[in-house]
Amino acid sequence: MLKEHLLLARCRNFKNLIVLINKMDTIDWSQERYLKIVSTVQTYLKEIRWKDDHTTFLPISAWEVIGLSESDKF
Repeated sequence: MLKEHLLLARCRNFKNLIVLINKMDTIDWSQERYLKIVSTVQTYLKEIRWKDDHTTFLPISAWEVIGLSESDKF
């Protein structure tokens, strides 16, 4: 499903992309796992010719509300 969403973003001419990597707390904020996910997504982005400098990756924990702004908390 990830590939389809990235392709839809590309087809809709989105200029920038923010990739939130959720549930990082469940793996004790493993940098190794985070970098593996980033690498996988970057591979998909290269396939659809998305520019690396137009993508931001953010590790978050929505359950613990870590990485979200105050206005996003409920």
